[in-house]
Amino acid sequence: MENQQETTKRTKIRSAAYPVLSLEKAINLSLKLKQSLGEGPYSRAEAAKGVGHDKLTGPAARKVAALVHYGLLDRTGNAYKQSKLAQDILNPITEEKKKRAIVIAVSRPKLFKTLLKRYEGQALPNMLANILIRDDIKEKVAPNVVRIFKDSITFAELYPNGIVGKIPDEEQEKEEQEEANKALQRPLAKTSPRKPVYGTEYHIFNYDNGIKLYVPKTPASSDVIVAGEMGIVDKAIKNFSSKLSEKKEKNKAQNEDVEEDATPQQENS
Repeated sequence: MENQQETTKRTKIRSAAYPVLSLEKAINLSLKLKQSLGEGPYSRAEAAKGVGHDKLTGPAARKVAALVHYGLLDRTGNAYKQSKLAQDILNPITEEKKKRAIVIAVSRPKLFKTLLKRYEGQALPNMLANILIRDDIKEKVAPNVVRIFKDSITFAELYPNGIVGKIPDEEQEKEEQEEANKALQRPLAKTSPRKPVYGTEYHIFNYDNGIKLYVPKTPASSDVIVAGEMGIVDKAIKNFSSKLSEKKEKNKAQNEDVEEDATPQQENS
């Protein structure tokens, strides 16, 4: 009987998972970790030291876990490494890409994503802490979780005027990116690109000899262009245009030679 009571006392009710840091603080820690240890990989103990702790303690482990929650660190077994999402925030190519990466990061924690979808287009309820308790968040930490969530979505500009904004569909963006990558790997078409369809926006690239390339504007295609992934296509088209110019010059020179040969020579008087 006594053993059963001891077991009951030692059994702790675990709270649902959540990041113990706001997204802004997590990003600052991610930068600190990168500056001290690089992109990785490194162990959790080394990561704890990288974020400012002498050794791996409970608070240190929770900070490292927060970076994983937000997708700033990728974890494989016991190894941690800076993620691509972290790179898009810490070393962005464009400000637009950085803002989108921040929005994606704030929706990575499972609890935060659930709340963002649940209250999209609405104001957060005053009793959100009590709602979280019903969602398996421990009562003593629920108010702190609410604060972290509000601070994070405000930082990500997803809480304008007290209304929860919409998070991007990562799956759709991923599919568009894959389609864009496949398009770049396909052989260049021998025919001229189609002209723009009315009502559709295109990225238009002008080349010599009247050559134009039309690329439909989508988030994925814009990312590919900004990232410089159009290099292979661009080089191929420029090479084609250069050969076309050489052919024109060669034909022009041949025509001039024919005209010169056909011109009667004046006799010397």
